[in-house]
Parts: sequence; structure tokens; C-alpha cells
Amino acid sequence: MKISELAKYVDTNIARVIQDCEVDVAELCAAVKGPNAITYLEKEQFLPYLSQSGIAAVICTEDLADKIPSHIRGVLISDAPKFAFYQVHNHLAEQIHTRQIPTIISKTAVISPRAVIAPYNVEIDDGVIVEAGAIIGEYVSIGSGSHICAGTIIGTDSFNPSRYLDRAVTLTDCGTVKIGRNVKICSHSVVIRGVLLGEITEIGDNTKIDTFVHVAHGVHIGRRTFIASGAILGGNCHIGQDVWIGINATLRNRICIGDKARVSMGAAVTKNVPSGATVSGNFAIDHQQFMQNLKSSLSSGQNVGNCPPPVDIQAANHSHISSSSGCTEAA
Repeated sequence: MKISELAKYVDTNIARVIQDCEVDVAELCAAVKGPNAITYLEKEQFLPYLSQSGIAAVICTEDLADKIPSHIRGVLISDAPKFAFYQVHNHLAEQIHTRQIPTIISKTAVISPRAVIAPYNVEIDDGVIVEAGAIIGEYVSIGSGSHICAGTIIGTDSFNPSRYLDRAVTLTDCGTVKIGRNVKICSHSVVIRGVLLGEITEIGDNTKIDTFVHVAHGVHIGRRTFIASGAILGGNCHIGQDVWIGINATLRNRICIGDKARVSMGAAVTKNVPSGATVSGNFAIDHQQFMQNLKSSLSSGQNVGNCPPPVDIQAANHSHISSSSGCTEAA
């Protein structure tokens, strides 16, 4: 479809085509597969991403238009490129003809009668167990021997909103979920399907996920990785093999956790973690450095984190008595 046609579906104050061309799909500039994609650019710092040959067109602001690389054939000007991109993606998603393939469930799978399985576009392999209250949405495949526990949701919608003035829009999900063999996902966890066309949320063989874990869209988890209860994995994270992610850890979107790395409980991870490293804290740093900082703070009497300073109980009691006496006298 030509971007001059797509511009009709862009509900921003400015939606002007200065170079027209055909596009097939909308993709983020940081992860373009192409070969004929439209993307968006709001900040000059992301210009290097536009060097990818799979980008045919870009949505950008007026002041960035003259910086667009010459190999890009189409340019759509908008005062809100991200919002415009969302609307373009959603319209393209409506045009994609998706074949409705009846769900395939192995005869050796054990599915609770109280589980909900989408009637189309699901594949459940041999020996899979799906417990009561679990929900398996469309575009999900589950490998042999995997176990989906009660109340877990696989393949639900992503959270990708954008706002513009008094308007808001959410991306239409076009991706999939692929769960490997002998994976266990415990109760009340959520695995989000990919958003953009071809985006896969993938969980590798023999990975074990505890209760109340959130796996966002496009996350890739390697083999034999263990994720403890309450962890939150932001969109498009890449987590290697044999990784440990502790209780209530939070991973920012689009970061990489290397093979055999460890993320301590409660850590808030905002940067890539090298293979074999252990990180702790909020924001997470190398675990040994975190412990040194903690010991140094304790030995110097400094306040650590947000903890209140130690209370002198006798002084506090004396202060309370004195204060009460003063109130009585004033009365």
C-alpha cells in the first residue's frame, strides 16, 4: 500500500507525504526485518537505525525530514510520528489476511475441561498439561511435555498505548507465542504475544517460570532458565540460557541478560547484564559492588536506601513522656 493512502488513516494535525512509495508492513526502526517496511523517527539520536536496507519509508517530524538517508524512498511528515505509526500499523494489520487454522491438540495432551483454548491457531504437542482456569489464546504453540498451571494466561494482548492530544491508541497485536519442550509455567503468570508481524515471544526448552510472572511481548527466554515469583520482564528483553531471575525482579524493556547470569531478588535492571554476572539493587549493579557499598554505608553510619535511621528507644520514650507532660500542663 502507498503511504499516501496510509496517510488518510493518520489522525494528527499534520499528516503530509513528501515522498511516496509502497510499503508492506510497519516495524520499529530498532528491529526491522523488512524488506519493505515503514517505521518512525522522533529523535535524532536514533537516526543510525535508518541505515537498514529493509526500511522503505519513515514517519518523522518536519525538522528531521532533511536528515533521512537517501535510500529511504518514502517520507510521511507528522507532528506526532509515534502516534501516526501506531495508526498506520493498525490499518496495515487489518489488511493482512490471516488464515484461520483450526486448533490442533495432541491426543496425549491432558487438558482440563475448565481450561479455555482458542478454537483457531493453537498447537499443543504431546504430553502437554493445561490445568483448570488456564487460558490459551490464538497464535500460541506449546511444545511436548510442557505444563501450564491453573489460572495462567498465554497469548493475551500486549500493552502498547500512545497518546496524542485528547486521543489514545493501542497497537493491534500480530505476533505469536512459542513455548518450547518441558517448560513449566506456574499459576497466574501471563505470557504476552508478539505485537508486530513476525514478532515472537519465545520460551526455551526446560525453562521454569514461577507464579505471578509477567512475560511481555517479544521477550526471548533461553533454555533452562529459572524465573522466580513476581518477576516482570519488559518487552523485547533477550534472556540467555541457564539464567536465574529472583523474586520480584524487574527488567526494563529491550535489555539482554547473558547466559548463566543471575538477577537478585528485587533488582531493577536497566542495563545489559554480561554472561555469568550477578546483579543486585535498585538500580541493579554488580552484586559484589552492591555488597561493598552496603557494608561501607553500614560501617560509616550512613542511611542505606530509604530505610529510616535507627531509633533510640529510651530517648524516644523520654521524649514522649516530656511531650505528654507539656500537653497536660498546657491544658
